[in-house]
Amino acid sequence: MQVTSGEFKDFFLAHFSSVKDGKVMRAISALDWDALLLGPGMPSSEPDFSNSLSENAVALGRRWVAAAEGNELAGLPAFSSSDIKGWSTQQRILFLEHLLAHLAKDDSRPFSDAVLRRLDSLYSLTNNSNAEIKFRWQSMCLRCEAGWIVPHVVSFISSQGRMKYVRPLYRALRRSKAGALKAIQTFRRHQGLYHSIARKMILADLKAAAGDDDVSDVFDLADVGSAAWAKLRGGGLFWPLLVTGAFVGLQYALRRK
Repeated sequence: MQVTSGEFKDFFLAHFSSVKDGKVMRAISALDWDALLLGPGMPSSEPDFSNSLSENAVALGRRWVAAAEGNELAGLPAFSSSDIKGWSTQQRILFLEHLLAHLAKDDSRPFSDAVLRRLDSLYSLTNNSNAEIKFRWQSMCLRCEAGWIVPHVVSFISSQGRMKYVRPLYRALRRSKAGALKAIQTFRRHQGLYHSIARKMILADLKAAAGDDDVSDVFDLADVGSAAWAKLRGGGLFWPLLVTGAFVGLQYALRRK
């Protein structure tokens, strides 16, 4: 289907004909359609590509980094919950990403517990229900060895199975002192929640990070399901069992009629 310039113009005017906003209508009436559709070059009015919203998020991130690197307790009162008032989710994500980028550059200087708790008390990050924010905040806390975040991480990775969230968080949990064993226990309990590919990748990550012998039984248990399934299919029992199950189900349905 093709749309001509004239059809686009007619549709545009018809669509906005019911708008009551005088400012909008005056702007539409002032459009020079001949210049826009037939004139050479770019339109005379240029879009505003300023990044004031993202710049505000980065600026706040820099302030927090400066406070964390300096006299932390003295600098923390300078922040307030109004810092992010009216912010969109994308701005909050950008703010957290700036803090994570800082931690990635200098692992030897993680944020102190006082900084993390102040961040949380002002911006309610732990209780935020947005998965993107939750993922970044929990990743940052695990990197800084904040043991109090571990139950929230476990709740998150055991309530949904998106690999973009669960796999990095399992790795971070396994690397942390407070959550190393918890990562194994959580996977053992909730591995059935995840897609087979995600389960395989998480298991590989946990195996690669394992350094103690007392969790080997967990890995063996995780492999039991896949091994049994492979044996079932390899032994030629899969299709007979499937056909038998379908036949029994059909007989049951006919009897109920």
